Amino acid sequence: MGVSSVCNKTDLKESVVQRRMRVAAECSTAWAGMASSVKLSAEPKSRTAPMAALMTAAALWATTLAAPVQAASAAVMMSVESLTIAQRGHWYMRPLAVADAVRDSGLMAPDRTRVTAIHWRYSLTRAPGEWQIMLCLEERCAMLEARRGKLTLPTRELATAPFSLKVYRNGRGVLKPAAHLDDIQLVIDVESLEGA
Repeated sequence: MGVSSVCNKTDLKESVVQRRMRVAAECSTAWAGMASSVKLSAEPKSRTAPMAALMTAAALWATTLAAPVQAASAAVMMSVESLTIAQRGHWYMRPLAVADAVRDSGLMAPDRTRVTAIHWRYSLTRAPGEWQIMLCLEERCAMLEARRGKLTLPTRELATAPFSLKVYRNGRGVLKPAAHLDDIQLVIDVESLEGA
């Protein structure tokens, strides 16, 4: 016999107080298994306390289960080896080990991580002349117009994608003395796909 049917068997001739006392006694055993920490008393407000507590707990649990899982995000720093530019009219390229930087950070797995933006900073000796300094993903490149800035990727790419830095000095012939792209620092904004 369920709790509700036990609790509804009342004598209409009983007074309200007597009925509440008797119902409390009959239901105490049944409620003990469902909400042992909450005791039913003869007070009117106390009769609803156990059910209210259970309903509140159920609502909170449902809300927790329904909440979307948020992807974790982080910023990973990496340094890039200097580039020496000794020839005009020639492209110089440095692969960027983004996946290694993400892995070494210990924050997330590169194959389950997407890059959302890259902050850069560099210094360039022998700056005169027309330079092209680009951040590339395979054949798609974005010009880095200043010595520091932020590039937001139009599409979020996996950290394992082949990122690279490319440098070009317009003109022809040997560049004497050679120029150097130094102090290359990147901060990579990433988000984990775990649980997404």
